[in-house]
Amino acid sequence: MELRGATGELRWVYMVAAVIGPWKVSSVAPGELVLDAAIVSHDTYRLTQHDLTAHLRVGKRIYTWSVESITFWSATRMTVKLGAREP
Repeated sequence: MELRGATGELRWVYMVAAVIGPWKVSSVAPGELVLDAAIVSHDTYRLTQHDLTAHLRVGKRIYTWSVESITFWSATRMTVKLGAREP
C-alpha cells in the first residue's frame, strides 16, 4: 500500500502538534505502516505527548491513524510509525 498527499497534521487531542507538508504512507511489513513527511511547523511540547494522531488529507478526505512512534531525521523531516486507523 502507498498513499501520498500534500498536507496533514499530527495532533495531541484537538491541538495541532505539527503541520506536515508533502507526505507518503507506505507499508514496510504486513500490518506495519510508516509515514514519511516534511515538517512545516511544530510544537515541541505537544509532539512529546502520548496519544498523538496523524490526520492526512487526500483530496477531500482525511485519513486518521494513531501514532506509535516518531523519528526525527532533521528539523524538517520525520518518519512516523502508524498504529490503528481511526474512523
